[in-house]
Amino acid sequence: MIMRLLLICYFFIFSFNGFAENYNYPFSSADRDPFVSLLNDKGELAIKKPAQESVADITLQGIMFFGNEGTVIINNDMYHTGDTIGKYKIIKIETNGITVTDNNQEHFIPWGG
Repeated sequence: MIMRLLLICYFFIFSFNGFAENYNYPFSSADRDPFVSLLNDKGELAIKKPAQESVADITLQGIMFFGNEGTVIINNDMYHTGDTIGKYKIIKIETNGITVTDNNQEHFIPWGG
């Protein structure tokens, strides 16, 4: 009986931990005052992260691969292929850098510079 209860508790604790994993928060914890509400009076997200205006505003801090899927750390946030950073969309993640597009032109941002 105790083992069954422990197994059920284990399932609930560890099965729900990944729901917020794929949510791309609009800011890192260092960018906001924790005492200011995240929602406005209408219930909408009130704090918006400033958009990157140029490729120079994108700081590639890390590249990781989990199987065939690449994940990058840019400006202290994690992104995957298809995610957007301001007006730029990540279209390819490689071991030596990433390729982003602003719908007009593709830009390659190398790892380490």
